[in-house]
Amino acid sequence: MQKNNITTGENFDSLITVLMNYDIHKDVLSETPHRRFLDLALVPVYLNGISDEKGIRLLTEKEDSHSSGNDEFLFKLGDQNYKRMMGLKVFSLNDFVKSTNNSLFEEDGPDILFEKELDDIYIITNKYFLFGARIMYDKDFMFKVGEFLKGDFYIIPSSVNEILVFSTKFAESIDYLKCIIKEVNESCLESTDLILSDNLYRYYCDKHEICIE
Repeated sequence: MQKNNITTGENFDSLITVLMNYDIHKDVLSETPHRRFLDLALVPVYLNGISDEKGIRLLTEKEDSHSSGNDEFLFKLGDQNYKRMMGLKVFSLNDFVKSTNNSLFEEDGPDILFEKELDDIYIITNKYFLFGARIMYDKDFMFKVGEFLKGDFYIIPSSVNEILVFSTKFAESIDYLKCIIKEVNESCLESTDLILSDNLYRYYCDKHEICIE
């Protein structure tokens, strides 16, 4: 991901926060405000337009100074703008497959994630399918997902644009799931910028937190 300079007159209305893989982007992250989260980074960025994941610009430390050096301001505003601009979209994987005629069973594609009803697996993103994985950082929403699924759940980092969630009671072996995640990242995503993580996450309802499995 390229770091682009922005002008001091940049409109803060276009500032949002997104999640990205820390190791993949650590070089540019060393020069821009960010917060570590698991193996990821929460980053305030300027959204150029609702088009694709390349339509963002990172802040530099110098540009951060124009917010009076207050990173808390950047993250708070970015969080608010994300919710206001991007919204939220949740639906079953089965509905997605039906609506897009998308096949998960192509001979040259990865295996199905697990042999369960697709209605038990949910896609969480936003109305633009752009940086939808950001919802993982929302503790209140993750708590509500746990209530809906009636217990702990796994999080598949499908890409920076969306995540998949499903109850732990429906899961295959953890090693199998990790292999599938890595296979998808290596063979199905168009660029490394789209990769969120090679790790499998689990939300623990009793601790109200996400951990790497």
